[in-house]
Amino acid sequence: MRYRARWLMPICLMLVVGNSGCGYNQIQSLDEETNAAWSEVLNQYQRRADLIPNLVE
Repeated sequence: MRYRARWLMPICLMLVVGNSGCGYNQIQSLDEETNAAWSEVLNQYQRRADLIPNLVE
């Protein structure tokens, strides 16, 4: 029993650390996608603001 517990703990620790690294990469990817989408929104706002003077004339 002691022998199994001696190997089980480091293996579990490696699995937890490995999975947290994958989660961190996914968070970074989702953050980049969000920033890209928000940039598109800001571009549309700027385009709309640039078109307003044409409507006023």
